[in-house]
Amino acid sequence: MTRLVARLLQRLLGRLPIGWLQLTHNRTRLAAALAGVAFANILIFIQLGFLGALIESIGLPYRMMNAEILVAASDANTLSDGSPLPRQRLYQTLAVPGVSAATAVYYKGASADRLVESRRRLGFIFQAHNLHESLTAHQNVRMGLDVHE
Repeated sequence: MTRLVARLLQRLLGRLPIGWLQLTHNRTRLAAALAGVAFANILIFIQLGFLGALIESIGLPYRMMNAEILVAASDANTLSDGSPLPRQRLYQTLAVPGVSAATAVYYKGASADRLVESRRRLGFIFQAHNLHESLTAHQNVRMGLDVHE
């Protein structure tokens, strides 16, 4: 096998690279190097699997709500942390045309069944950290839509 690769390299490059000569000089070292590279690749794929599972688990609660707009407190990074949403924001969302209901949801300790039931009855609006204080909720949402159009 190594002779076949050596002939192919010599034909393609005109000479054998020094790295190939060093690798094939000792077959035990060649096997150890290949095993090390294979093991490193396996570890990378395992880490990519963990990353994919983490990203999927972060988005799951948001997808379960099936809401069009979610408004959260400005210091909230996830559903289970941050300060409560100010009532003023809740009332501002009710003033937006087309919003039939808005309610505060406290996620800590909520079961999946309670989330599904509340999703059927309620629409959620979460406040993003980058809303402009001088604009209403409707104007903030409209501004984001206008930017992406």
